[in-house]
This record gives sequence, C-alpha cells and structure tokens, in this order.
Amino acid sequence: MKILVLITFFSFGYLFGQKTISDTIKIDRLTDQEVREMIRRCWPNVKDTIYYSDYLNGTKINYARYSSFLDSTNGKYGPVTIYDISETEKSSSFGIQSEKRFKQKEIYQLVSPYKLILFERTEEKNGTSIKRKLEKNGKYYICSFDNSKFIKTDTLFDFDYSLNDDWAKFWFQIDTTASINSVLETRKNLNYETFEFEPNYTTLISREEKLINGVRKKLTKTKCTNVNVENIQITDEFLTVVEQRIGDIYVHVIEDKEKALNFESQLDLALFYLIPVDIKFCERMKLPSNKDISNVIFEIIGNTNPFDTTLQQLFFSQNGKNYMEIKAQPNYISEANEFEISENLKETDFYPINDPEIIRMAENATKGIHSKRKKIELLMNFVNSYIIYSKDDYSQWHISIYEIIKTRNGVCADYAELFTTLARSIGLSCKTIGGYALDPENGCLIGHAWNEVEIKGKWYGVDPTWNKWLPTFSHFKENDLRSSYNDNFYILSLKSITYATGEVLKFD
Repeated sequence: MKILVLITFFSFGYLFGQKTISDTIKIDRLTDQEVREMIRRCWPNVKDTIYYSDYLNGTKINYARYSSFLDSTNGKYGPVTIYDISETEKSSSFGIQSEKRFKQKEIYQLVSPYKLILFERTEEKNGTSIKRKLEKNGKYYICSFDNSKFIKTDTLFDFDYSLNDDWAKFWFQIDTTASINSVLETRKNLNYETFEFEPNYTTLISREEKLINGVRKKLTKTKCTNVNVENIQITDEFLTVVEQRIGDIYVHVIEDKEKALNFESQLDLALFYLIPVDIKFCERMKLPSNKDISNVIFEIIGNTNPFDTTLQQLFFSQNGKNYMEIKAQPNYISEANEFEISENLKETDFYPINDPEIIRMAENATKGIHSKRKKIELLMNFVNSYIIYSKDDYSQWHISIYEIIKTRNGVCADYAELFTTLARSIGLSCKTIGGYALDPENGCLIGHAWNEVEIKGKWYGVDPTWNKWLPTFSHFKENDLRSSYNDNFYILSLKSITYATGEVLKFD
C-alpha cells in the first residue's frame, strides 16, 4: 500500500462535481473510522514495490524504491504496515563522482489506535553515515541521532503520533465534497528530520478523469505550500503518486525498474505534459469522415516546438508563428542510416533477443513469411493479441521482458518493448518510440509509446497497442527537448483540414 512512502508523496482521487469557491478547512486528525475506510479502499489495489526517479532540469539525480507490506505476526502491537524505502543519489563536482544512499523504514499499527511504532532513516555518503530513529517505548517515544562521532538520545514524554494525525493532511480524500480551490490547513504535520510538528497547507486543484494509455483513470491534482516553492502532484485513485513537480526544475516521476536504475535515461513526458488540442479537431476525429482527411495544419502556441520532424510531421515557421503539418500520405519519411540500423538490432539486458525461446516465439508468429513488411504486420498482430491491457498503470511496471511474457498484461510501453524484442530476435531493426496519442474525449495529447521498424532504409511506424500502421492523425512523436516542457506552454490550434477530395476547411 503506497500511503505515505514520503510525507509529500500521497493523494487519493475520485471524480466529483467541481466547484470553484475557495474555502479554508482546518483539520487536526482523522477519526478511526476514516482511517479504516482509507485502508479498506486502497490496500488491495496497490503493488508491493514501485520505483521513482528524480530529475533536476531534465537530468536524473536519483532513484528510489518504495515497498510496503503487512506483518500480522507482531504480538505486541497486532497487525502492522511496514514501509521500506531506499534511495540512491549520484552527483558530480569538479569531475569527482559521489554517491549518496538513504534508507527509511516506517511502521504503523493497522488496528486502532494506529500508532507510529518505529521510524528509522539512515543516510550514507563517502563512508560516513547519519542515523535517525524514533521508536515507541510504552507510553513514550525514544528519539536518537547517531553520526558515528556521538549519539544523542531523548525521551519525548508529550509526543504522540498515529495514522490519524499523519493522514489528516489528506482530508480531500475523505470529504470528497470539498470545493475545487479549497485550502486544507493541518496543524499536526510531522517533520521527520526534527520530529517537530509544522503547519501544512494543501490546495485542491482538480479531481478529474483522464485517458491514460487507453484506460480511463481517476486523478487528483493538489498543490502543497508548506515549503518555499510550489509543490504540485498528480495521484491516482489507488494512492500512487504518478508525478510530482517542485518549482520549475524538479520532477519526481514513477518509472519502470530498468529505467529508474539507469542514470543516463531521460525524463519522459507524463501527466504534467498533457497538451491541449483544438476542440474543433477533436470533434472531427470522432466522425466517420475523419478517414478521408489527407492533411491537417496546426499552429503550435508555445515558446518552442515539442514535436519531432519525422514520418508524417513537418514543423515550419511563417510570419513569426510556428506550425505543424500532418499528412496521411507523407512526402518525408525518416531515413535509417547504417549505424541506426545496427544499433537497433543489438541485444541488451532488457532485450534478450538471443534467447532461443524468444526467437521461437517470434518465428512461430511469422512462420512461412519472407516479406519483411508482412513479418512486421504479423508480429504486430501477435503482440496486440498476446498482451491484455493493464487497468492500473501509467508506465511500465514490468522489470523484464520475461515478466511481460509471463503475465501477458501491460500498458502501451510493454506492448512496444515486447514488439522490439521479438522483431530484433528475427533480424528486424526496431526501436521503441515515445510521444503522444490523441484523446479526443478530453481534448488533449497524452503520453504513449509505439515502434519504428526499418524497411528499405527508412523508418516506418507501427503501434502494437492499437494494432495499426502509422501514420495516423492520432500519433505525435516527441523530440529530444523534453526537459524544458510545461503543460501550460503548448496548445495545438487547428488552422486547416484538407480532405482527399481536395476540399479545404480553414479555421480561425
């Protein structure tokens, strides 16, 4: 259960009517009944271990692993919940690399009175360590600090803390009638560095439903102002923080294990990067006649271009404005040079393409076929039918291709990664592509993943999740400037639609 893996990393979302009246709500603690309800709703739906990465100005600075589990064998306190957190941070100064590690454990009773039983945090860097510990001892808590040079111990006679206190700042998840823009003031927020209480102020920004990787998810967006900079986070209905932004330069985002452990990986566009699309275009895409569209031109309202020039997309400027043209039958298709082709045929830790079982799976899916294009089409059909779309994810939970094969479920990224593995295993140069997919119901572009495969020296797009060849007017490939994006910076304003008949519709 991912409640309180860190103090700020929690929220709970449902879709309700949204008012815009600003209210101030003051809460000290939750009732036992409210705590029980939060446990009952959320515990069965959350995975045991997830990974996060932190990015500063688009550069990864650390990753963290969060695990939580139940222990029903505690004879002293009854059933308890244990949160086990570890974090690794890498940095460079004057050419010298350093690594810092954090470990944290929290234990709470899962039955009334829901007391905090133990908090431990260890920070290690360059062979030294700092340890902090808070442990319940009868009616009191013992607080200790150890920096390897001296140990300080204190008995906190008047200290008392429980899930009732800690979860009070999540009142919006209990009182779901609270108005949008309401401000929650909690007066008993524990600072785990000083073990002192501080005020906490949280503003409810929105409760909404979004189409994420083809599945509708209920999300809560909140803003915390108990620090000097703005702290905004998006959380799903199962208490998992999907993404968090602190100020303009820091992003905390959920990732799959392999990507989290790779310090060379780049920040993906996630929920903070929803790009609004002109509603007139979205309405057109819902009509059967959208299949007759041959050309669309958007004005990109924003300070840079977030899209790549490839396949069907062409970015250009005119009279000081930026535009993107999309064609159903593009004149320009990305060239595949020899280096790219070779690189995208390689085996990696995540792409075990020389495994006989992987090769057999791909060969069986394309048995008796010699045409490269037909092989690609059969592999796309196979992956589309092999994986069942997951209902509880935003990114790849799977830590390996073998787990995808074993579980036969996943999200768009898992479809794309399995396709890449199978394609490479039978000699098809293939890469996984990140970008956006159109959600016409909500009028925006959302994060999506698909593939590009090489045919006769050119890259062609396929989407095994949707089981179709590209181009389409629903896929938008991103460029490599992702770290500078902000969801408020971009809008796609429809300027013209050209149909196969030659009819041109222009829009203001």
